[in-house]
Amino acid sequence: MKLKLIILFFALLPLSMAAQKNYELKDPTGKLVINVKLGSELTYSVSHGGDLIVAESPISMTLTDGTVFGKDARLRKKTEKTVNQTLETVIYKKDQVVDNYNELRLDFKGSYSVIFRAYPDGAAYRFVSGLKEPFCVASEQAKFNFPDNPKM
Repeated sequence: MKLKLIILFFALLPLSMAAQKNYELKDPTGKLVINVKLGSELTYSVSHGGDLIVAESPISMTLTDGTVFGKDARLRKKTEKTVNQTLETVIYKKDQVVDNYNELRLDFKGSYSVIFRAYPDGAAYRFVSGLKEPFCVASEQAKFNFPDNPKM
């Protein structure tokens, strides 16, 4: 009986490992790194120069109809791109601003996406809906888990 349980455990182990997928996005300098994990929840972490800045933190968005973007996320498509452009400003202390980042777009079943951007001096994400009907957001989970209990 023990042998059957051990065989079953090792047979199911790859399935549990495959259930969680990891994606890495670096800024154009390679110093800032965003790690994204897909599993029962969508999480991200941010490091800079090997130092962990934001520990693994969950994100999600709940609609008023109960739909949750980011829970049990099933990836349909992944795309990456690099942007390096100069933007003219209207009312700012400079006439031009450099807009340089790498982007990771994750499209999920359920008609939504999450876009992560890694800049040389910061990180960002946003949810994008592909739903055809209007909807309302009931809540958004945006946690920021900082390592080593820092004081701010």
